Amino acid sequence: MTYFAVNASSCVACSSIVTNCYNCAQLGGYVMNCTQCVDGYFPDTTTNCKLCSDQIGNCSTCTPDFLGGATCVACMTKFYTASGTSCIACSTIDVNCYSCNNNAQCTLCEIGYYVNSNHACTQAPPCTVSNCATCTLASSTQCANCNTYFTLSSDNASCIPPASCPYAGQTFDGATCTCVTGSFFNSSACVSCSSNCVACTANGCTSCNFQYFLSGSTCAACPLNCQACSSGSACIVCVMGYSLDANGNCVNSPAITIASTMIVGSPVLCPPGCAVCSSATVCSLCQDGYALLINSCVLCE
Repeated sequence: MTYFAVNASSCVACSSIVTNCYNCAQLGGYVMNCTQCVDGYFPDTTTNCKLCSDQIGNCSTCTPDFLGGATCVACMTKFYTASGTSCIACSTIDVNCYSCNNNAQCTLCEIGYYVNSNHACTQAPPCTVSNCATCTLASSTQCANCNTYFTLSSDNASCIPPASCPYAGQTFDGATCTCVTGSFFNSSACVSCSSNCVACTANGCTSCNFQYFLSGSTCAACPLNCQACSSGSACIVCVMGYSLDANGNCVNSPAITIASTMIVGSPVLCPPGCAVCSSATVCSLCQDGYALLINSCVLCE
């Protein structure tokens, strides 16, 4: 940035007299002439700084000529200049060309393509390296960047899984590091959910244990002898040995050794080990110690 003497005792910045002027000189007395503009502008014959792209479309850098016009030195991305009088789209060289030089040669292709030895864009082969985020453009077996948590091998041919996860409480599931069930990630470690909560976030619980229901972001107890409920007064499934009466309460039924649920106002016995069912043969949620297998509950070993 240069300055211009407005009188014998003071100087002001060139840009304060002519917008976007970088260098200026005195023509005589205290008359200022802009000789150089900031990048992207050029001085015209009236000593104003004009935008290069206004004179030549898509031109980013230019120099003034003797007629008050400009010659383009560099064009914006995706364009090139061959003569200095215009900017030509790189796509006229190759439809997949992203940037090019003033020799009309492509230097960078669109995503999924690479520049071959003839300066043309060739489609990159699909990446075949497991857990690789991006392969090198010209090879399907050479990885450039691995997925998060994986390390690139020295020969770039494979992505190595982590020996351990970076934060306390995390486990690696083959694809990523996550917190175990019953905990959530909080900035730098896995934090256990609150009591009777089986799934949670930093904002609170999202799923509760049997005999509890979600109340806001905390777990509250179901009614007495109730295994699953929607509120503190609305039971859905009773514990073993109890069944739902017409009022939705769990009443003692010694003969019943499996859980029961209310279907359209009537008690229906669920299959053995089932907590929630839609009929006497179709289970949708098993009791503790059982696993769901094709609508039935099997005892865990």
